[in-house]
Amino acid sequence: MVKYYHGGTPGLGPGDFLLPPSESGYPYPCDLFGGMGRRDRVYVTTSAEDAALFAAFHPWRRGNVYEVEPELPLEPDPDCNEPGLSFATKKAKIVKVVA
Repeated sequence: MVKYYHGGTPGLGPGDFLLPPSESGYPYPCDLFGGMGRRDRVYVTTSAEDAALFAAFHPWRRGNVYEVEPELPLEPDPDCNEPGLSFATKKAKIVKVVA
C-alpha cells in the first residue's frame, strides 16, 4: 500500500482535512518556489523526506509532516520531474502527524 505525506500548515491532527489555500486561507508555501503549483489543490508526496522539506519552508517556519489519505482522483504534479513522487488532489484527510 502506498503511503502519502504532506508537509505544511502546523497544528492539525488525525481526522482533520487539508484543504487547498484557496479554501483554507492559509499561506501558500509554493510562492517560495517561484509560484509553482495550483492554489486550488493540496499537494501530497510518496516521500516523507520531501514532505519534510516543504514543512521546513512553510511561511511560518514551523510546518508539520502528516501522513494523509488523499481524496481521489490524484493528479500528477506537473512541476515534478520524477514520476510517482508528487500529486495534487482537492483535499486530504490526516491519518497521523509524522513530525
